[in-house]
Order: sequence, then C-alpha cells, then structure tokens
Amino acid sequence: NPGRRDGPQIFELVRPGGFVLLEEVEWSSVACHPPHPGWEHAASLIDQAFSGIGSDLRLGRKLPTLLTAAGVEVTRLRPCNYALRAGEPMHHHIPLTLDAMRASVIEQGLLDAPTLDRIVAEANAHLAQPDTLSLSFTMLQIIGRV
Repeated sequence: NPGRRDGPQIFELVRPGGFVLLEEVEWSSVACHPPHPGWEHAASLIDQAFSGIGSDLRLGRKLPTLLTAAGVEVTRLRPCNYALRAGEPMHHHIPLTLDAMRASVIEQGLLDAPTLDRIVAEANAHLAQPDTLSLSFTMLQIIGRV
C-alpha cells in the first residue's frame, strides 16, 4: 500500500523465539452454485475495488512463503471458510460487501450507481433461493515462530 514502509514491521515487536499469529484473506475460494451472472459480477467488482486501492485478496496463499523468506518458522497453517445457504449468517456477504464498498467502486469508475444497485439486487435475489450455495473467502490463519 502507498506510504507503507518496506519490511516485516511486525517482527520488531516480537522477541526471538516468540510467536506471531497472522490471519489473511484468500479470495480464490469465493464461489456460488448454481452460478449466476449478478453474483459473479458482484464478486469480481469486490476483487477489482480492493486491487484498485492496492490490496491483495490473494495474499493468504503467499504469506507462508513470505514468512519463511523472512526467517519465520511456520508452525501451523489453518484455512477457515464456510459453505452457506439461504438463512445462514454471511450467506449474503458478497452483495453486502459490494454495497458497503459503493463509494470506492463508483470513485474508481468500475460502475455507476444504478448499475451497482442492479447487480447487488440480482445477487441478493439469487442468494435468497433455497438451493443456492455460496462459499466464503478463506481466512488463512498462520502461527509462526520468529
């Protein structure tokens, strides 16, 4: 991200032999079945909007290698994600997140407001169907010894 210093700043706070616990997103697990164009567009826009501000939604898969290169022994790696159906918490996380990112999506020129509203509505309608399954992003939890 702009303005951020290079280097693993977290390690300045940990004594040698101490542990760090990191949790980072891995976006590649985000999916919906049956597929739907509105939902797919919503998920893609979230990815584009985060990328547009310098965030890497695929950092989770890279983090163990980055930690090892920084001299950290990765002692535990745990992926956490959810399969969700209508009525379950987080089932609508894609359209809700996109709607919460409304200002950023519009400012980045990814969509205009009416089109954004239509895509959010389409994704929500699809997720309201009882046979629709959504898979959340994965949160990769990593414990490492410095």
